[in-house]
Amino acid sequence: MHPFYFGKTEQPLYGVIHNPSGGNYRNSAILLCNSIGYENIRCHRALRWLANQLSESGYYVLRFDYSGVGDSSGTFEDKDMSHWKEDILLAKEELCAISGLQTIDCVGIRLGATLACNALSDAGIKTLALLDPIINGNDYLRTLDRLQDEVVKSPMWFQVPRERKKIPGNEFLGYRYSPTLLQQLSEDNIIDDSQQTASRLLHLYTDESAVIETAPANLNDTDFISEHLLDDSKWGQLESIDSSLIANHAVDRVIQELS
Repeated sequence: MHPFYFGKTEQPLYGVIHNPSGGNYRNSAILLCNSIGYENIRCHRALRWLANQLSESGYYVLRFDYSGVGDSSGTFEDKDMSHWKEDILLAKEELCAISGLQTIDCVGIRLGATLACNALSDAGIKTLALLDPIINGNDYLRTLDRLQDEVVKSPMWFQVPRERKKIPGNEFLGYRYSPTLLQQLSEDNIIDDSQQTASRLLHLYTDESAVIETAPANLNDTDFISEHLLDDSKWGQLESIDSSLIANHAVDRVIQELS
């Protein structure tokens, strides 16, 4: 596991490359795309565990922070989905350069799954795994708004309840969303799989809001796997917002499909 910076000199991205071990080298590398905001923190542990497991199966694996997120440069409030899609393409190029491979698989979770699907639609991805992707942006924003309202009233978080009206209207659980990002999310369908050219699409969901109704036009039934898993990831529940997502059935299924 080697941390490093890559991308544009003036705005570098933080990444961690997991080199293959065990001598069983694969002919593809794997890019992991996390979510944003509080879900980014929740998913970190599970994606790190996934990266370790996949690298032990012989893969080069890259996980990274989007611009304005984690240890990458920039400020979250200044970023939006167009920046993060560009980051995904830069991360893919970096993974190809490090691994010496041109065949890439990608695993995205929550908004990271949505961003990966949209950014890599024509990037020649072999297997694209989407874990609980955000489909309806308006529902996602309503959930963030409700959680923010619950947090400021909860004694779990504040001994003296805060007044919501004194908190900026674009702030959700400690992150301020730019007007552009809020506009981008204000759609009933923010994922575009209609032009997806991945050879294989693995869609795993634990929440009914993450259902992709039909397979992309270029895929037949055997290349589009959609499974409803019984994990309770507790997306959108107050008691779970500061708890790490542990390796669950969705992560296990990804390992099963790619190992």
